[in-house]
Amino acid sequence: MWDVVVIGAGIEGSSAAWMVARDEKISGENTLLLDQFSLPHSRGSSGGQCRVIRFAYSEDYYAAMMKEAYELWLHIEQATETTLYRKTGMLWVEQHPTTLINEAQQHMKQLGMKFTSLPPAQLKTDFPMLSYPDDYSAFIDHDAGLLMAEKAVQSIQDLFKSHGGKIYDGIQVLEILPGDIIQLKTTKGVLKTRRVIIAAGPWTSKLIKPLGIHLPLETLAINVCYWKEKRPGWYSLDTGFPSVVERESPSKNWTIYSTPCYEYPGLMKMCSHDGTKVDPDQRDLEIFSDGDIKLISSYIKKHFPGLEDTPSIVERCMYTVTPDRDFILDRHPRWRNIVIGAGFSGHGFKLAPVVGKLLSELVLDKTPSYRMDPFKMARFFPQKVFPNMAMSQSHKGEDRVWDVIVVGAGIEGSSTAWHLAKSGQRTLQIEQFPLPHSRGSSHGQSRIIRKAYEEDYFVNMMKEAYQIWFDIEKESGVQVYRKTGLLCLERHPAKEVESVQRNLIKHGMKYRRLTIDELRKEYPMLNYPDNCQVVMDYEAGLLKANKALGTIQNLFRKHGGTIYDGEKVTEIIPGSIVHVRTSMGVHKARSVVLTVGPWASQVLKPLGLHLPLKTVAINVCYWKEKHPGWYSADNNFPTFIDALPSGHIYGIPCNEYPGLMKVCLHNGTEMDPDHRDSRLSNTWDIDHLSAYIRQHFPGLEDKPSVVERCMYTVTPDEQFILDRHPRWDNVIIGAGFSGTGFKLAPIVGKVLAELVMKKKLSYSLEPFRIARFFPVKSVL
Repeated sequence: MWDVVVIGAGIEGSSAAWMVARDEKISGENTLLLDQFSLPHSRGSSGGQCRVIRFAYSEDYYAAMMKEAYELWLHIEQATETTLYRKTGMLWVEQHPTTLINEAQQHMKQLGMKFTSLPPAQLKTDFPMLSYPDDYSAFIDHDAGLLMAEKAVQSIQDLFKSHGGKIYDGIQVLEILPGDIIQLKTTKGVLKTRRVIIAAGPWTSKLIKPLGIHLPLETLAINVCYWKEKRPGWYSLDTGFPSVVERESPSKNWTIYSTPCYEYPGLMKMCSHDGTKVDPDQRDLEIFSDGDIKLISSYIKKHFPGLEDTPSIVERCMYTVTPDRDFILDRHPRWRNIVIGAGFSGHGFKLAPVVGKLLSELVLDKTPSYRMDPFKMARFFPQKVFPNMAMSQSHKGEDRVWDVIVVGAGIEGSSTAWHLAKSGQRTLQIEQFPLPHSRGSSHGQSRIIRKAYEEDYFVNMMKEAYQIWFDIEKESGVQVYRKTGLLCLERHPAKEVESVQRNLIKHGMKYRRLTIDELRKEYPMLNYPDNCQVVMDYEAGLLKANKALGTIQNLFRKHGGTIYDGEKVTEIIPGSIVHVRTSMGVHKARSVVLTVGPWASQVLKPLGLHLPLKTVAINVCYWKEKHPGWYSADNNFPTFIDALPSGHIYGIPCNEYPGLMKVCLHNGTEMDPDHRDSRLSNTWDIDHLSAYIRQHFPGLEDKPSVVERCMYTVTPDEQFILDRHPRWDNVIIGAGFSGTGFKLAPIVGKVLAELVMKKKLSYSLEPFRIARFFPVKSVL
């Protein structure tokens, strides 16, 4: 029996759970935070790298709440020793008459907040990289800035756990049965609690409709767009450019906001505060709706002459909005022990600590700290000064010499750093983006893990890789592996399947050869032809990718490692002491390991290495079951790989999104990693997969419900590069993991660490040497 269960582990739910757990009336150990997806994830509204934080509101109640919100964010930073806020200022522009600006300035003046008004001439003088006509005025909210979004969610969840709170992720609530004791029917059984807070974001309507509440909530898919600077630094946070917003006004039915170049170097985030109405379970069904992108492009042409007018990167998020764009914070009108937080309308993140406080006060029957009239459900139915937090890291004065610097904090670099740190090496890991992020090749919920390989050396390496993954689970207490089995499929003569079977036999692995009749009998939801050959790898399964990466990074820190994130490497100067120049300064080390994924070519070319690496954008597609449970991991449906002449297709059973199976092509469209989504409309691979689904998976819809993006970096032979630089043997290179390196990361990290420490190598690196591409002498 729980005292309080909070449904939804986004920023609002996590904040509410933390506030409940720290309350004197409640034992944190009796507070549960539930999320339907494995954490961390990017499925809802709380993912991504940053959000704007500001005092400037035209609504007096939000302005008042923000004063305490800033104080609580500072407390969270101090309690977790994590940088979450970076001060940038915010420029609010408005066409005359400046009704909203006048209201916001009035509220800030009453609260004693710092701002500066900018009449048209001053706006042009202070910001020559902007082009607003003379009928525009502006003001600057000086204490506005950026919140590191994913770090903030994680930090609050860590505080919740430090108070004894429990988190169950990957558990979907199917039904809420109200009463003095509330019963929650979930995918893992029934939970009982005295009180519940529903903060399920885009899924709130689905949970509360059976409780008799039909709120006017809309879920919108938002295109989060990044636009390239024509002149480097014009719109950069490092050169003092602020966030910019033009809010919806009586003359305009849209809001556009932007944050300075920070997440992607040289790319500015600019988005519309509106989007396409969607079902949250099928967020990307209309992924190529680009009306908002056209709106922003037009806005850029008019007002931001220093930006390209085609986005380089497009990511996805969801807003849940109310008609008046105000929140819902209220008790159920019949059951007071059910509290609802919803409709945060794209601006709830910054206010989350105060939202969490109010939700906890409601669920614990306390008097709310703020007036609740703006947030009550009934409106839809006729029934201390914030301190200075200069948190940016700067290492310009750092003179220490590290044993090793690892550049890149994806799975390969993190595994390498962990192996080095636990071997006693003083190790620094540098990552260009704020962690965690979804910019490279290591994010997402799952990867296949298997011993079924054509290559004998991979099978041999996978034996130890499994053991190290188990060691990681044991040391961390975090489960990252789930056994499902793997079907290896191929049409006659099935040379790959035959090689896989020979290697499984040679290495004593548990496997089974299935006839086509056995396949049809055991998996009637599949439809493969008579000439299909099948081998089952029984020990195969899936790795929880985000969890695995975060766990290894935590173990690295536990062994004394240091991570600097949000710091781009701009130059590597080799020598007996390697100098690594970054956006924050210069670091020195005796050795450097370069594991930079899609950016390998950019980093290696100045070092004289022109490797044949190609970066491709992969559409990661999720397809809806027609018959619930047919393709579910909970019903023992396995992963699969189909070796087709046109390219491998792989799949992972329903696990990440309930009722959605991941099926993807092991290939994509070549692109520049700094402009990953510039060819977003290229859907040849999705069309190819749709045809495959129609032919072989009759129980799946043939249009993807969710489409996410990832990148592979591939070599011509699709084998890794693990080697020393031919000239500088203290520069170690790991690259070209070709979409198959995640499962092998513990071994890749071990081998790269051995290269650094000049130890005897655990495995032959003949297949992975640079020399196979060029007539150069390897220094191994």
